[in-house]
Amino acid sequence: MTPTPRRRRIKDSEAIRKVNLDRRIRQPIILKSEDLDLASRIRVFNPPNYGHMNVDERYQRTRVTPVVNELTHVLKGGGVVPDPIHVAERPDGTLWILDGQQRYWAHSDCHLPLRAYVHSVATLEQEKAMFLILNNRMKVRGDVTVKSWPGISGPLILKLGTEPGGILAG
Repeated sequence: MTPTPRRRRIKDSEAIRKVNLDRRIRQPIILKSEDLDLASRIRVFNPPNYGHMNVDERYQRTRVTPVVNELTHVLKGGGVVPDPIHVAERPDGTLWILDGQQRYWAHSDCHLPLRAYVHSVATLEQEKAMFLILNNRMKVRGDVTVKSWPGISGPLILKLGTEPGGILAG
């Protein structure tokens, strides 16, 4: 039997390795807690107060009508949208939506109260950083398929999770 030829690798210098790592790894966005007043509780906004909320289109998306329509159908059908939105309160007292503008528009269309975390920000840069932090996380929803391979333990995990009386089968 003939051995498979090994792939030859070019030795990278430390500088080339660093450049490749820098390309693959994004620098973390860091906001220090002393620079920002993070919301600790949820406030409820009623429909008459919706006019006081704004969307800064310099860093936000505009209205995505199919998403808003889907959320509106959920709300009109008696359902709820459990996630509160995130709002930034600027030094002048105005409110700007950081995360959840589609949920905001759906609640506004249905004239229903809306829950929100209100964060006080000192500068537009802090507001943009908050937006990036809130939108960098992966949200798992019912229509998202998570692909992974648990290795050789996969069949055992499946068995424990699906068989009656299994450890994981609540």
